[in-house]
Amino acid sequence: MDNYDIAAKLSDYAQLLELYDSNTFKIRSYSTAAYNISKKIREPLGELSEEALLEIPSLGKGLAAKVYEIAQTGSFEELNDLLISTPTGVQEMLHIKGIGPKKVSVIWKELGIDTVGDLLYACQENRLVAAKGFGLKTQAQIIKDIEYKASNSGLFHWAKVEPFVVALLELIRSCDEVEEAEAAGDFRRLNESIDNVEIVAACNNSSALSEYLKQSVITIETVDKDFIKIIYAEILPVTIYTVPRPQYAYELLKHTATEEHLTKTGFTNLTETAFNNEEAIYTTLGLPYILPELRE
Repeated sequence: MDNYDIAAKLSDYAQLLELYDSNTFKIRSYSTAAYNISKKIREPLGELSEEALLEIPSLGKGLAAKVYEIAQTGSFEELNDLLISTPTGVQEMLHIKGIGPKKVSVIWKELGIDTVGDLLYACQENRLVAAKGFGLKTQAQIIKDIEYKASNSGLFHWAKVEPFVVALLELIRSCDEVEEAEAAGDFRRLNESIDNVEIVAACNNSSALSEYLKQSVITIETVDKDFIKIIYAEILPVTIYTVPRPQYAYELLKHTATEEHLTKTGFTNLTETAFNNEEAIYTTLGLPYILPELRE
Protein backbone atom coordinates (compact mmCIF):
# COMPACT_ATOMS: atom_id res chain seq x y z
CA MET A 1 0.00 0.00 0.00
CA ASP A 2 1.57 3.30 -1.11
CA ASN A 3 1.40 6.75 0.53
CA TYR A 4 -1.52 7.85 -1.65
CA ASP A 5 -3.61 4.88 -0.52
CA ILE A 6 -2.78 5.53 3.13
CA ALA A 7 -3.61 9.23 2.74
CA ALA A 8 -6.94 8.33 1.12
CA LYS A 9 -7.97 6.28 4.17
CA LEU A 10 -7.11 9.14 6.53
CA SER A 11 -8.94 11.61 4.30
CA ASP A 12 -12.02 9.36 4.25
CA TYR A 13 -11.93 9.25 8.05
CA ALA A 14 -11.66 13.05 8.28
CA GLN A 15 -14.68 13.43 5.99
CA LEU A 16 -16.73 10.96 8.01
CA LEU A 17 -15.80 12.75 11.23
CA GLU A 18 -17.06 16.00 9.71
CA LEU A 19 -20.20 14.25 8.47
CA TYR A 20 -20.95 13.29 12.07
CA ASP A 21 -20.03 16.78 13.33
CA SER A 22 -17.06 15.57 15.37
CA ASN A 23 -14.34 17.62 17.07
CA THR A 24 -12.94 20.25 14.68
CA PHE A 25 -9.37 19.79 15.90
CA LYS A 26 -9.54 16.05 15.29
CA ILE A 27 -10.92 16.57 11.78
CA ARG A 28 -8.16 19.05 10.94
CA SER A 29 -5.52 16.72 12.36
CA TYR A 30 -6.48 13.85 10.04
CA SER A 31 -6.98 16.14 7.03
CA THR A 32 -3.53 17.64 7.53
CA ALA A 33 -1.97 14.21 7.95
CA ALA A 34 -3.60 13.01 4.72
CA TYR A 35 -2.27 16.05 2.86
CA ASN A 36 1.27 15.71 4.24
CA ILE A 37 1.44 11.99 3.47
CA SER A 38 0.26 12.42 -0.12
CA LYS A 39 2.16 15.62 -0.93
CA LYS A 40 5.18 16.06 1.34
CA ILE A 41 6.37 12.80 2.88
CA ARG A 42 8.65 10.89 0.52
CA GLU A 43 9.36 7.82 2.66
CA PRO A 44 7.25 4.79 1.63
CA LEU A 45 5.24 4.60 4.86
CA GLY A 46 3.74 1.23 4.02
CA GLU A 47 7.19 -0.33 4.21
CA LEU A 48 8.17 1.12 7.60
CA SER A 49 7.89 -0.44 11.04
CA GLU A 50 5.75 1.25 13.68
CA GLU A 51 8.93 2.36 15.45
CA ALA A 52 10.25 3.97 12.24
CA LEU A 53 6.92 5.73 11.70
CA LEU A 54 7.22 7.32 15.16
CA GLU A 55 10.43 9.01 14.05
CA ILE A 56 8.67 10.98 11.29
CA PRO A 57 8.14 14.49 12.74
CA SER A 58 4.73 15.17 11.19
CA LEU A 59 3.25 11.94 12.60
CA GLY A 60 2.43 11.73 16.28
CA LYS A 61 2.05 8.50 18.21
CA GLY A 62 -1.65 8.15 17.43
CA LEU A 63 -1.32 8.81 13.71
CA ALA A 64 1.73 6.57 13.41
CA ALA A 65 -0.30 3.71 14.89
CA LYS A 66 -3.15 4.38 12.43
CA VAL A 67 -0.75 4.49 9.46
CA TYR A 68 0.82 1.21 10.54
CA GLU A 69 -2.61 -0.41 10.93
CA ILE A 70 -3.64 0.79 7.46
CA ALA A 71 -0.42 -0.56 5.94
CA GLN A 72 -0.96 -3.95 7.56
CA THR A 73 -4.73 -4.39 7.15
CA GLY A 74 -5.87 -1.88 4.55
CA SER A 75 -7.90 0.15 7.05
CA PHE A 76 -8.20 0.92 10.78
CA GLU A 77 -10.79 0.20 13.45
CA GLU A 78 -12.26 3.68 13.92
CA LEU A 79 -12.72 4.14 10.18
CA ASN A 80 -14.39 0.75 9.87
CA ASP A 81 -16.80 1.62 12.69
CA LEU A 82 -17.92 4.80 10.91
CA LEU A 83 -18.22 3.02 7.56
CA ILE A 84 -20.50 0.41 9.12
CA SER A 85 -22.71 3.20 10.51
CA THR A 86 -22.89 5.09 7.20
CA PRO A 87 -25.00 4.00 4.21
CA THR A 88 -22.90 3.17 1.15
CA GLY A 89 -24.72 5.81 -0.89
CA VAL A 90 -23.85 8.50 1.66
CA GLN A 91 -20.20 7.44 1.53
CA GLU A 92 -20.32 7.84 -2.26
CA MET A 93 -21.80 11.34 -1.91
CA LEU A 94 -18.68 12.43 -0.02
CA HIS A 95 -16.76 12.08 -3.30
CA ILE A 96 -19.12 14.24 -5.37
CA LYS A 97 -17.59 17.55 -6.48
CA GLY A 98 -19.34 20.65 -5.23
CA ILE A 99 -20.52 19.29 -1.88
CA GLY A 100 -18.59 18.58 1.28
CA PRO A 101 -19.47 16.57 4.40
CA LYS A 102 -21.69 19.32 5.84
CA LYS A 103 -23.87 19.46 2.73
CA VAL A 104 -23.95 15.66 2.55
CA SER A 105 -25.17 15.68 6.16
CA VAL A 106 -28.06 17.95 5.19
CA ILE A 107 -28.91 15.75 2.19
CA TRP A 108 -28.91 12.63 4.32
CA LYS A 109 -30.27 13.73 7.68
CA GLU A 110 -32.66 16.53 6.69
CA LEU A 111 -33.81 15.46 3.23
CA GLY A 112 -33.69 11.72 3.93
CA ILE A 113 -31.66 10.94 0.78
CA ASP A 114 -29.17 8.11 1.19
CA THR A 115 -28.31 6.99 -2.36
CA VAL A 116 -26.64 8.78 -5.25
CA GLY A 117 -29.52 7.78 -7.52
CA ASP A 118 -32.08 9.43 -5.24
CA LEU A 119 -29.85 12.50 -5.00
CA LEU A 120 -29.76 12.78 -8.80
CA TYR A 121 -33.56 12.54 -8.98
CA ALA A 122 -33.92 15.19 -6.27
CA CYS A 123 -31.65 17.53 -8.24
CA GLN A 124 -33.50 16.89 -11.50
CA GLU A 125 -36.78 17.66 -9.74
CA ASN A 126 -35.27 20.87 -8.33
CA ARG A 127 -35.81 19.77 -4.72
CA LEU A 128 -32.33 20.51 -3.41
CA VAL A 129 -32.60 24.29 -3.76
CA ALA A 130 -35.20 24.30 -0.99
CA ALA A 131 -32.58 23.14 1.54
CA LYS A 132 -30.36 25.63 3.36
CA GLY A 133 -27.00 26.18 1.68
CA PHE A 134 -28.02 24.84 -1.72
CA GLY A 135 -28.51 26.94 -4.83
CA LEU A 136 -29.11 26.23 -8.51
CA LYS A 137 -25.37 26.34 -9.21
CA THR A 138 -24.60 23.67 -6.58
CA GLN A 139 -27.48 21.54 -7.80
CA ALA A 140 -26.22 21.75 -11.40
CA GLN A 141 -22.69 20.82 -10.30
CA ILE A 142 -24.00 17.75 -8.47
CA ILE A 143 -25.91 16.58 -11.56
CA LYS A 144 -22.84 17.13 -13.74
CA ASP A 145 -20.53 15.17 -11.45
CA ILE A 146 -22.92 12.25 -10.93
CA GLU A 147 -23.51 11.90 -14.67
CA TYR A 148 -19.79 12.16 -15.40
CA LYS A 149 -18.97 9.40 -12.90
CA ALA A 150 -21.75 7.21 -14.30
CA SER A 151 -20.44 7.59 -17.85
CA ASN A 152 -16.91 6.76 -16.72
CA SER A 153 -17.67 3.81 -14.47
CA GLY A 154 -15.20 1.01 -15.04
CA LEU A 155 -12.49 3.45 -16.09
CA PHE A 156 -9.08 3.89 -14.49
CA HIS A 157 -7.27 7.20 -13.98
CA TRP A 158 -4.02 7.41 -15.99
CA ALA A 159 -1.88 8.37 -13.00
CA LYS A 160 -3.12 5.38 -11.01
CA VAL A 161 -2.46 2.99 -13.88
CA GLU A 162 1.03 4.25 -14.79
CA PRO A 163 3.01 2.38 -12.08
CA PHE A 164 1.31 -0.88 -13.07
CA VAL A 165 2.06 -0.34 -16.77
CA VAL A 166 5.71 0.52 -16.08
CA ALA A 167 6.13 -2.64 -13.99
CA LEU A 168 4.34 -4.83 -16.54
CA LEU A 169 6.42 -3.48 -19.43
CA GLU A 170 9.59 -4.21 -17.48
CA LEU A 171 8.38 -7.77 -16.93
CA ILE A 172 7.43 -8.30 -20.58
CA ARG A 173 10.76 -6.90 -21.82
CA SER A 174 12.63 -9.31 -19.55
CA CYS A 175 11.20 -12.29 -21.46
CA ASP A 176 13.78 -13.82 -23.84
CA GLU A 177 11.13 -14.13 -26.57
CA VAL A 178 10.49 -10.36 -26.60
CA GLU A 179 12.71 -7.96 -28.56
CA GLU A 180 10.78 -4.76 -27.85
CA ALA A 181 7.59 -3.74 -26.08
CA GLU A 182 5.71 -0.49 -25.58
CA ALA A 183 2.32 0.66 -24.32
CA ALA A 184 -0.21 1.74 -26.93
CA GLY A 185 -3.85 2.84 -27.03
CA ASP A 186 -5.42 5.34 -24.64
CA PHE A 187 -2.56 4.98 -22.18
CA ARG A 188 0.10 6.03 -24.69
CA ARG A 189 -2.07 8.90 -25.87
CA LEU A 190 -2.14 10.08 -22.22
CA ASN A 191 -5.93 9.98 -22.00
CA GLU A 192 -6.99 10.89 -18.46
CA SER A 193 -9.35 7.90 -18.16
CA ILE A 194 -8.80 4.47 -19.69
CA ASP A 195 -10.73 1.22 -19.54
CA ASN A 196 -7.93 -1.15 -20.49
CA VAL A 197 -4.24 -1.13 -21.37
CA GLU A 198 -2.86 -2.15 -24.76
CA ILE A 199 0.75 -3.22 -25.25
CA VAL A 200 2.53 -4.10 -28.48
CA ALA A 201 5.40 -6.59 -28.19
CA ALA A 202 7.85 -7.71 -30.87
CA CYS A 203 7.49 -11.41 -30.15
CA ASN A 204 7.04 -14.42 -32.44
CA ASN A 205 5.81 -16.78 -29.75
CA SER A 206 2.75 -15.63 -27.80
CA SER A 207 2.49 -18.99 -26.02
CA ALA A 208 6.01 -18.69 -24.64
CA LEU A 209 5.31 -15.14 -23.44
CA SER A 210 2.08 -16.32 -21.84
CA GLU A 211 3.89 -19.08 -19.95
CA TYR A 212 6.52 -16.57 -18.84
CA LEU A 213 3.84 -14.22 -17.48
CA LYS A 214 2.13 -17.08 -15.64
CA GLN A 215 5.28 -17.50 -13.55
CA SER A 216 4.55 -14.03 -12.10
CA VAL A 217 1.07 -15.16 -11.01
CA ILE A 218 -0.65 -13.07 -13.68
CA THR A 219 -4.18 -14.12 -14.63
CA ILE A 220 -4.19 -15.22 -18.27
CA GLU A 221 -7.62 -14.94 -19.89
CA THR A 222 -6.93 -15.63 -23.59
CA VAL A 223 -3.91 -16.73 -25.61
CA ASP A 224 -4.02 -16.36 -29.40
CA LYS A 225 -1.21 -16.41 -31.94
CA ASP A 226 -1.57 -12.62 -32.30
CA PHE A 227 -2.48 -11.46 -28.80
CA ILE A 228 -2.71 -12.30 -25.10
CA LYS A 229 -5.43 -10.99 -22.78
CA ILE A 230 -4.52 -10.80 -19.10
CA ILE A 231 -5.70 -9.29 -15.83
CA TYR A 232 -2.78 -7.52 -14.17
CA ALA A 233 -2.64 -6.82 -10.42
CA GLU A 234 -6.07 -8.50 -10.18
CA ILE A 235 -7.90 -5.42 -11.52
CA LEU A 236 -6.36 -4.11 -14.75
CA PRO A 237 -7.40 -5.65 -18.10
CA VAL A 238 -4.49 -5.73 -20.55
CA THR A 239 -4.22 -6.83 -24.18
CA ILE A 240 -0.71 -7.67 -25.39
CA TYR A 241 -0.40 -7.75 -29.18
CA THR A 242 2.43 -10.06 -30.26
CA VAL A 243 3.83 -9.09 -33.67
CA PRO A 244 6.88 -9.94 -35.83
CA ARG A 245 9.81 -7.56 -35.32
CA PRO A 246 9.66 -6.06 -38.88
CA GLN A 247 6.02 -5.03 -38.32
CA TYR A 248 6.55 -3.73 -34.77
CA ALA A 249 6.56 0.02 -35.57
CA TYR A 250 3.56 -0.34 -37.90
CA GLU A 251 1.52 -2.24 -35.31
CA LEU A 252 2.56 0.11 -32.50
CA LEU A 253 1.32 3.14 -34.43
CA LYS A 254 -1.86 1.30 -35.49
CA HIS A 255 -2.74 0.36 -31.91
CA THR A 256 -1.81 3.79 -30.52
CA ALA A 257 -3.76 6.12 -32.81
CA THR A 258 -7.51 6.52 -33.15
CA GLU A 259 -9.28 5.31 -36.30
CA GLU A 260 -9.83 8.95 -37.26
CA HIS A 261 -6.11 9.69 -37.09
CA LEU A 262 -5.20 6.58 -39.11
CA THR A 263 -7.69 7.48 -41.83
CA LYS A 264 -6.86 11.19 -41.92
CA THR A 265 -3.10 10.62 -42.23
CA GLY A 266 -3.44 7.97 -44.94
CA PHE A 267 -2.07 5.21 -42.72
CA THR A 268 -4.93 2.90 -43.68
CA ASN A 269 -3.83 3.11 -47.34
CA LEU A 270 -0.29 1.88 -46.68
CA THR A 271 0.66 -1.34 -48.45
CA GLU A 272 4.08 -1.60 -46.80
CA THR A 273 4.13 -2.71 -43.14
CA ALA A 274 7.86 -3.12 -42.44
CA PHE A 275 9.37 0.06 -40.97
CA ASN A 276 12.33 0.70 -38.67
CA ASN A 277 10.35 3.12 -36.50
CA GLU A 278 7.26 5.30 -36.37
CA GLU A 279 9.15 8.30 -37.73
CA ALA A 280 9.75 6.37 -40.95
CA ILE A 281 6.02 5.72 -41.29
CA TYR A 282 5.16 9.40 -41.02
CA THR A 283 7.93 10.23 -43.49
CA THR A 284 6.42 7.76 -45.97
CA LEU A 285 3.06 9.47 -45.46
CA GLY A 286 4.70 12.84 -46.19
CA LEU A 287 4.13 14.06 -42.65
CA PRO A 288 6.31 15.23 -39.75
CA TYR A 289 6.46 12.93 -36.73
CA ILE A 290 3.29 13.24 -34.63
CA LEU A 291 3.56 12.66 -30.88
CA PRO A 292 1.45 9.76 -29.54
CA GLU A 293 -0.69 12.07 -27.38
CA LEU A 294 -1.70 14.02 -30.50
CA ARG A 295 -2.85 11.01 -32.50
CA GLU A 296 -6.55 11.55 -31.85
